[in-house]
Amino acid sequence: MFDTEKSAELSEEECAALIEVLELKNKLTDLEMQSVYFRGCYDSVGYLKKAGIL
Repeated sequence: MFDTEKSAELSEEECAALIEVLELKNKLTDLEMQSVYFRGCYDSVGYLKKAGIL
């Protein structure tokens, strides 16, 4: 499907399934990125508390 050298034809059903899979993959990536972001925020607050700033 993602071969750059030759094209492949997908049926309407396969195309819809591929779109759904790619959307789910994007959502999973977003969730992972949010998790890393919030973990960084949590750790930052912890470091600031240990340093006596908060």
